[in-house]
Amino acid sequence: MTIPYLFSIAPGTVSGISSSIITGEVFGAVSTPEGARKVRENRLRRAAQRQGLLLEKSRARDPRALDFGTYHLRDGTGKIIAKGSTRAAFGLNLDQIEARLTGN
Repeated sequence: MTIPYLFSIAPGTVSGISSSIITGEVFGAVSTPEGARKVRENRLRRAAQRQGLLLEKSRARDPRALDFGTYHLRDGTGKIIAKGSTRAAFGLNLDQIEARLTGN
């Protein structure tokens, strides 16, 4: 008994496996500014994780709070290694986090 191959290496051919994965683009999640910010945030979380760091977002829910919507980075021991100037130890925006993670 032989088992047929499900994949072909030839370019332009399709495998015999169908996918039921639905992307966020189908529902318009990425097309909104909030969706784009969340995609960027998740990409930076993965970048931080690859460097042994943890990206954390402030839990402040009051838009008037100094640390509302800001971030910081922790190392593997839990020590904060990159933060802004707020007393709550957050204060970095996604641009600053990306610069820290990429070395720019």
